[in-house]
Amino acid sequence: MRREIAEYISAYQFVLQRFTDLVIIYSAIGIFLIPVCQDIFKREILNSFMIGSFIVFWLLFASSVYYAIRLIIPYAVGYLTVPSVYYKNIRLKYEQMVGSEEVLDIILQISYISELEFSLEVNRLIYLRKSSFYIRALRLGLLSAVPFIVCLIFHIIKNEQNAQVSREVETKKFSNFPIQKKN
Repeated sequence: MRREIAEYISAYQFVLQRFTDLVIIYSAIGIFLIPVCQDIFKREILNSFMIGSFIVFWLLFASSVYYAIRLIIPYAVGYLTVPSVYYKNIRLKYEQMVGSEEVLDIILQISYISELEFSLEVNRLIYLRKSSFYIRALRLGLLSAVPFIVCLIFHIIKNEQNAQVSREVETKKFSNFPIQKKN
């Protein structure tokens, strides 16, 4: 049972270490998040499909961040009491109630096993809870990338159109200058 407790504690720590996967997803989205938000809030792009994609993106992304925050909030992991506590404090407590040494040993074993079971159950529940937060945050983060890519495509198209207009304006400016020939 001690091995199982250690395995759950190790699995719990492994789930927390995988938080970096979420950070990578959030960083990739964060690179173009401000320009896309500017397009929406400055009303530079008024396409209803982009606005709908942006709303879906924010709902999914906010949900992902919510579960990521729940993932990193620490929980009290179930640890075992030091065995000396059983042989000193708890033994003294039960010796006053029970006269027989054999019954006392059985009671100590039962209380130690019940603590093992409790610790195992606490660690199992923490692991299941944390892994479910991680899975939800990862899935929602990856799903939020789809509508974000749609918004990003609209942003890139807008920038290409602006660049094309700028090139045309520059060409017209320079074409209006008279070219003088030297003789």
